[in-house]
Amino acid sequence: KPTTSWVGGEYVADARVLQLPAGLAPGDYRLIAGLYDALSLERLGVVDSTGRAVAGNVVDLGVVHLP
Repeated sequence: KPTTSWVGGEYVADARVLQLPAGLAPGDYRLIAGLYDALSLERLGVVDSTGRAVAGNVVDLGVVHLP
């Protein structure tokens, strides 16, 4: 669903499969995500729940442990 059709307060699920490199070492890896402008390829701004800008314009998705 394009971001132009999003409504404030709406949650949008977007499932993705990550292709990990062969031989990736076991351990903890932090996942982050960002959105980009399709024309300029610039990363879009991100604000937290208080309206403050988030450094790096990314959303922290948490840590994944690879055994």
